[in-house]
Amino acid sequence: IFWRTIGLLITFFLLMIWWSFAGRAMSQPSDGLVIVGFLMYAVALAAATALIWKYIRALLKYFKHKENGDMKDKIRPLMGIALLVAASHLLSGCAVIEPGEAGIKVNRLGSNRGVDSTAVLTGMVAYNLFTETIYTLPTLTKNYVWTKSTEEGKPHDESISFNAARGININADVGIMVRVKSIRRIPAVYAKYKLSLDELISGVIHNEVRDIMNRVGGTMDVMDIMSGRKGEFLDEVRSQLNSGVLSENFFFEAVTFVTNPRPDPAVMDAINNVLLATQQANEAEQRIRQKRAEANQKYEAARGDSL
Repeated sequence: IFWRTIGLLITFFLLMIWWSFAGRAMSQPSDGLVIVGFLMYAVALAAATALIWKYIRALLKYFKHKENGDMKDKIRPLMGIALLVAASHLLSGCAVIEPGEAGIKVNRLGSNRGVDSTAVLTGMVAYNLFTETIYTLPTLTKNYVWTKSTEEGKPHDESISFNAARGININADVGIMVRVKSIRRIPAVYAKYKLSLDELISGVIHNEVRDIMNRVGGTMDVMDIMSGRKGEFLDEVRSQLNSGVLSENFFFEAVTFVTNPRPDPAVMDAINNVLLATQQANEAEQRIRQKRAEANQKYEAARGDSL
């Protein structure tokens, strides 16, 4: 009975490999392969049921002939059953890919070890716990804000600092809308970075946005970034993101300033003084125009009276 137990465990291990291939077939976006996977599951289940039934009959026969045997002989087959149950749980698994996500299957053993080149779409996925792992990445657009405030985003300063022309430092709360470019790129994204999308946004993407803001900001005056050409600045940052090193895998739908950018305090005071002086000059010019119009009006009235 001991060798029968060993043989049964080996057979179950082979059935689990068969089971994993059935799960791979059922995970494909093809009705034909899903049917093949279902039939493979049915064959594996029928074979496992037949083997277990045959083993139980042999076990009952063994106990019938060993009723007076020692305890060691009685425990040995029970240990085999325990190992069989443990193996059946350890080698099989099931994951559910939610809507808005795609799964990545990673093979840990064999000649195909590594990230599977095909993303697993929404639905149930069967896999071998011993040889495979399932990870997920979102396929929908991710809206994220990097702020100085600890009450939004992460509980620490995530704001971006960059330089305008003449080395003037600007700190800003920045928002982005980003998604993986296509579902077929998801395995490549995981194979390259081995990070979740949130981790990518906090690290790789954050750094790239900061570098491009420095590059674009260095060509513009701080007054332009603060006021009239703010939209032009953000559009150029977005354009360079969608043509740079991240463009192979990611698409940026929007880059925005969540709040007004914050230059150094001394620069901000100078900007406020310039804005105030400009406002006062505009008001003075408006008053001059108004007085000139009033004088012209009085002149025309006097001229009409003289006629």
